Amino acid sequence: MTGDLVVAGPAHGAGLLIVDGRLDITAPFTFIGAVVAADGVRVTHAGSLDIAGALWIGAGSPEPLDVDGTARVTASAAGLAVADAMLPLPRRAVVAGVHDPG
Repeated sequence: MTGDLVVAGPAHGAGLLIVDGRLDITAPFTFIGAVVAADGVRVTHAGSLDIAGALWIGAGSPEPLDVDGTARVTASAAGLAVADAMLPLPRRAVVAGVHDPG
């Protein structure tokens, strides 16, 4: 997703969600897999976030995690397997290095 993403109505999904801006949640949002938010995550008082898998937030985000509602992230190998299945490789990916262009 290019830019910010606002979840304004109840939503659920699975796989890999990449937001190169801010993820703004104002309603219930459930996700199985990996969620990446380059500019952080905000959950308003009316919102809720439930992730089974992993949440990655950009290191340069001014407010990486702002929660007024509820948020739960459960580490889940099964959830990450769902994300991995979305982008099959001949072999499992290995992180060889990290570069933050920030």
